[in-house]
Amino acid sequence: MPGRTQELKLPYDTGGRTPNAKGTAVVTVNPVGTGPNAVTLKLTDAAGQPVEVPEVQLAFTLPDRDLGPLPTTLEAQGTGSWSGTAQLPLAGVWVVSVTVRSSDIDQVTATQQLKVGQ
Repeated sequence: MPGRTQELKLPYDTGGRTPNAKGTAVVTVNPVGTGPNAVTLKLTDAAGQPVEVPEVQLAFTLPDRDLGPLPTTLEAQGTGSWSGTAQLPLAGVWVVSVTVRSSDIDQVTATQQLKVGQ
């Protein structure tokens, strides 16, 4: 059964005044199943252009099973783009959380649900 790619769009606003303080985190997950999933994370500003930030974190939590947050190791793939592998051991409704730090003091975490293996 071929995997599918799901795209989640998580608007974020760290409350800062720098150009990278507000935008959208786009997370793609494939194959959206149990086990290893390829993930990419891209940050864009209001105009859809890639933005650079000092730090970004991606984690997956399965509240129903009290599992997580399971952090995903991300490797930079150019401006505003990262990729990694998320290990999702169980099916269920996972919560994807993206933490964006736009400056020394401005940080926010955006979350969205992702149905896995159901």
